[in-house]
Amino acid sequence: MEPLRVTALMDTHIVSGPGRQLAAIWRPLAERNVDLQVITFQRAGQSPGAYARFLEDQGIRSAVVHERSRLDLRVPTLVATLAREHGAHLIQSHSYKPAAVAALAHRQLGVPWIGFFHGITLEDRKVQLYNWIDTRLLQLADAAVVVSESQRGHIRNTRGGVRVVPNAVLPSAAVAPVEGPASLPPGPRVGVIGRLSWEKGVDVFLDAFEQLAAQGVGAHAVIVGDGPERAALAARAAAPGLAGRVTFTGHRAEVRDLYPQFDVVVLPSRSEGMPNVLLEALAADRPVVATAVGGVPEILTDARAGAMVPSSDPTALAAAIGDALRGKYSGPEATAGRKATSERFSLAHRADALRTLYDEVLTRARTAR
Repeated sequence: MEPLRVTALMDTHIVSGPGRQLAAIWRPLAERNVDLQVITFQRAGQSPGAYARFLEDQGIRSAVVHERSRLDLRVPTLVATLAREHGAHLIQSHSYKPAAVAALAHRQLGVPWIGFFHGITLEDRKVQLYNWIDTRLLQLADAAVVVSESQRGHIRNTRGGVRVVPNAVLPSAAVAPVEGPASLPPGPRVGVIGRLSWEKGVDVFLDAFEQLAAQGVGAHAVIVGDGPERAALAARAAAPGLAGRVTFTGHRAEVRDLYPQFDVVVLPSRSEGMPNVLLEALAADRPVVATAVGGVPEILTDARAGAMVPSSDPTALAAAIGDALRGKYSGPEATAGRKATSERFSLAHRADALRTLYDEVLTRARTAR
C-alpha cells in the first residue's frame, strides 16, 4: 500500500520542545505507513542550524528552504515544490511562520493543511503579535491541533475543528545531540528546567526557594535554560538569602542526564501547554512539583506522582517543595504513580492519534471535492 506522505514545516534553529516531538514521532508514524518529510528555513549565506543538523543525524527525511530575507515571497512556492517532489498528501505547520507559508503552499498543491499550536509566550509585543497571527491563521486550516484541553480556547472558529493530541514522553535516543556531563553542586538538588522567560515563573520559584532557605532547608537549586529573564534572575539569586544556593547551567540541548541528579523537579510556570519537562521528569521517576496551569492537571491526575499548587504563589510552592524533599513523593507507590502517568503519554498513543487525524482530514477533503 502506498504510504501516506506528510510534509511538516518547522521554523527553529535550536532543538526545541516542539522540534523534538516532531523528530521523535517520525519512526512511529513510519510504522503506521506514514512517510514524514520535515522542511526547515534558513537565511541565505548562514550555516545550518542545530535543528537541521539534528534531523539529518537522526536520518529523518528533511530539506532546507533558503530565504533571501524575512519576507521572501518565493518561500511558499519553494515549499510547495519540495512537498510536491515528496508526493505530499497533506501539509502540517508548527508555529506562526510555517502557518503563513502553509496557508499559501497548500493551495498551490491542492492538499489539506493541519496547523499545530504549541502554546504562547508573552515576553514582548513582537512575540505577542506572532501569537495573534498564529491563532488567526490556524482558523483557516483544515484542522488545528493543540496539545492540551486548556488550549482549545486559543483557536476559535476553525474551519476544520480543533483536535487535542498531547505531547509524548520521548525516548532518550530521539531527543538531542549528546553533550558533556554537567557539573552540579552537592545535593539535595531542586531542578528547574525551561526557558528563562516570564511565563515560566522562575522568579516565583526563587521567592519560594528563599523561603525554604529561611526555614533552614539545606538544598541547592539548579536552573537549566536561558532566555530574556536570565540577567534579572541571576541578580535575584545573588541577593542575600539565596547567594551561593542557586546554580545557572545555561541552555542544554539534552537534559536527560540531569533528571537522575535532582531530588525534585519543579515546574513553577504561569502558563503552559503540555510541558515536556514534566513528562520527562515523571518518566525519569523524579518527584515533581508543578503549578496547576495549562495541561499540567491533565498530566498529574495521580496524586502519588507529585504535587500541584496554584501559580504565582511562592508560599504554596515552597511548602510543596519542602514536602517533596522530605520524601512525601518517594517510594514504591510514588514510582508506580509516575510510571502509570508516563504510560498514558506514549509515542505510540500520539502516533495513533495523528494517523487517525490524517485519515479523517483526507477523507473529509475527498468528500468535499
